[in-house]
Amino acid sequence: MEKQHLTYFRIENFKRFDSFEMSNLGQFNLIVGDNNVGKTSVLEALTFDANDILNMP
Repeated sequence: MEKQHLTYFRIENFKRFDSFEMSNLGQFNLIVGDNNVGKTSVLEALTFDANDILNMP
C-alpha cells in the first residue's frame, strides 16, 4: 500500500488566523518564525478534530 501525506492545509477562523493556507507540502516540513506569530496554532489546528466538539454530551 502506498503511503500518502498531507499536501495542502487551510485554516479559517482558528485562534489568531482569519485565513491561512499552506500548499505544496512535502513529506517533511519545518515551521519557523518569530515568537508569537502562530507556529503552535498551526500545529494545534493540524490535530484539531471538529467531530470531538460535535459529539460532546
